[in-house]
Amino acid sequence: MSAWPFYLAYLMPASVVAGYLLGGTFAFLTLFLAFVIIPLLDLIVAPDRTNPTPEETEAIAHRLSFRLVTNLYAAVQVALVIWGAYVVTHATLSTIELIGLVLSIAITTGGIGITVAHELCHKKNFVERTLGKMLLMTVSYMHFYIEHNLGHHVNVCTPKDPATARLGESFCNATSIITSIPFGATKPCARLTKVRSSQPVIRAWCCWRCFHRCGAG
Repeated sequence: MSAWPFYLAYLMPASVVAGYLLGGTFAFLTLFLAFVIIPLLDLIVAPDRTNPTPEETEAIAHRLSFRLVTNLYAAVQVALVIWGAYVVTHATLSTIELIGLVLSIAITTGGIGITVAHELCHKKNFVERTLGKMLLMTVSYMHFYIEHNLGHHVNVCTPKDPATARLGESFCNATSIITSIPFGATKPCARLTKVRSSQPVIRAWCCWRCFHRCGAG
């Protein structure tokens, strides 16, 4: 299995910069890529239904070419957010360009960024987990690190999980989507941290420090 197709994810942040440089309605280039080009390619290109064996999966997990896909993205996203903040505050943008740039960065950091952060936060390596937290910090979603690992994976497909759709709930139920995941996950995150930090004192201090650091994001 080759790693290069996974590097296509970097087209998203690249399209943000390209859209800004081209100017005008090209500021929406990232949205066009995400919601038109990629879906069309999904329809045209035949799906690859092959899966690696458990042995191959273990080997792939240790290959540098695969690990760099996620590890390098953390630096790219941080740079993108800093660059975006600089452009918005210093460059002369039309209203259309400003809206396009903001939406493009939001889709890139929220869509690709959180997906990459999810993978990194499941790693055993401290550095990779830290990179995952850094990605979540750039989108103010750091409580995900605690709630997802300690809450979602324990309560998935039950009423206790804010990320699980309720019985009969439609995908397009915007009210539920907007409120249940970002806001519904914060309280369980605090509760999970409190339970895990009950004993001993050192563990309590470490867990609460993690919660407040994540909450600050």
